[in-house]
Amino acid sequence: MKALPATVEPTLRTLLGQVTTVLGVGVDLECDRRPNFAMGRFFLAPEELQWVQACGEGQQPDELLRLWTCKEALFKANPANGGRLLIDHLLLDPAATIGAGACRFAEDILFRYASIAVANGYCTFAVAGR
Repeated sequence: MKALPATVEPTLRTLLGQVTTVLGVGVDLECDRRPNFAMGRFFLAPEELQWVQACGEGQQPDELLRLWTCKEALFKANPANGGRLLIDHLLLDPAATIGAGACRFAEDILFRYASIAVANGYCTFAVAGR
């Protein structure tokens, strides 16, 4: 198994420092797969899908995979994820590899994430807190 990049530990420290109380932590690692553009409608909000479309065909598969890992990590970090879907979790700036998210049904929870490129994929860490 390959080691994660050296940026992981400082990234996690930064994420944890952005919330006062940690309510949940989520991690998603995806390698050697690329979702196709048509799948985006199942997990991306319309604004996120528009952003991917604007990236151009060459970049779309990588960005779709990165956004998939972001959504999965946010979902896993969300302590109120029962009955929720990936599409309920939003990225405030889909272009950001380190950024903020939200959940349509958990407006009182802060979400922060960091996505790191790894061999043939992405690993995203997310923190939910207050």
